[in-house]
Amino acid sequence: MKNYLTLLFIFFSVLDSQAQLKVDIYPTEDFMVRNMLIGNESVKVWNVEFGGAHEARGVFYNENTPIPISEGIILTTGHAKAAQGPNKGTAFTGVNNTKGDGDLRYIAQYKTYDASWISFEFEAINNLIKFNYVFASEEYPEYVGSAFNDAFGFFLTDLETGKMTNLAVIPNTDIAITVNNINHKDHSNFYIQNAYGNKAMIEYDGLTALLIAYSEVVPGRKYKIKVSIADVSDNAFDSGVFLEVKSLVSQDKEEFFKDNTLYFEAFTNDQIMVVKPQTKTEKKENKPSIKTTSSTKKYTKNQIDSLVILFDFDKETPTQQSLQIAQKRLSKMDCSKYRFKVVGHTDQKGSSEYNIQLSKKRANYVKNWANKNFHTQITEVQFNSFNQLINSQSTETARAQNRRVVIYYKAKNR
Repeated sequence: MKNYLTLLFIFFSVLDSQAQLKVDIYPTEDFMVRNMLIGNESVKVWNVEFGGAHEARGVFYNENTPIPISEGIILTTGHAKAAQGPNKGTAFTGVNNTKGDGDLRYIAQYKTYDASWISFEFEAINNLIKFNYVFASEEYPEYVGSAFNDAFGFFLTDLETGKMTNLAVIPNTDIAITVNNINHKDHSNFYIQNAYGNKAMIEYDGLTALLIAYSEVVPGRKYKIKVSIADVSDNAFDSGVFLEVKSLVSQDKEEFFKDNTLYFEAFTNDQIMVVKPQTKTEKKENKPSIKTTSSTKKYTKNQIDSLVILFDFDKETPTQQSLQIAQKRLSKMDCSKYRFKVVGHTDQKGSSEYNIQLSKKRANYVKNWANKNFHTQITEVQFNSFNQLINSQSTETARAQNRRVVIYYKAKNR
């Protein structure tokens, strides 16, 4: 191991001084997880595995680029070394001809291609685990709102209960972080546009700001996490996820939420912005085919958005403030052009059986309210107990975020 670290130091020491991002694809996945990702002894890992093309992953060193991480692990849908830049244009593609990922297909709602993933099992000393990351893509900004919605996920599985949760989501929602969900239009305060030409020191056309993946865990319990990324709808145009060096640690959950108050507030404040639906006059575009033919592929807007409605403790009706925000957004939409689904959730007070019934009542209330006032024609209703918490249970303010009904909606295909 010492010999490899020496070679890695030499590799980074002889970098071309004009290129600010460098990628090494030769480290093993075990080295990448144990020596690059794990931050301290508060997390113990074993059974590291990888799937996908070898050239799709590696370790990176970064200085003075738009990527707000100095070094770490990179995982891509193409060739990891291609991320080095400079940006060669709006349509760079590396095709690995590898299969997709079923978990990501569920998120994206389309077939996936060129997936690459790293998984490992672990246990933590403290009651929360977290790590930092950045998502970047060639799909930005031209294909925002399209079916070419490249996706990634951090799938945490409790090996005792079998429950799996995606940690790569927008805080206080169940919305996966994808090209369509963080961009120059939506959650734009977390989006960074990359330039073209010699001044662009990385390849990807756009990327997110530094984001945090986190989850409450049971100390000493065994878990598995899979970090996966894939192209969606076709295998053209690369995407990548950068995991920050030494950022995977376990932490006391109260301390974590206190330390990251500003991060959560930034998302919460941005989340209540009114979403403008696509109009009939918006121009449809074609995505260039990666084949040497003149064929092109049309897309339709298929973005999944959501609206969160909050409830007071043990109440079946929403808070007035939350209902007013929902009313403001829905009143600006032509609801006949969208498909809707309602999902209810609760906090962790009370038994699971009681909370299932409470969640059902909340979800049905929101369904009936929306159908009556906005002609949403909602028929699909789901309800959960406290098995999908999105915030800490340590304070009333944090716990209130779990008492929610989420209205998911996406434009109908025409």
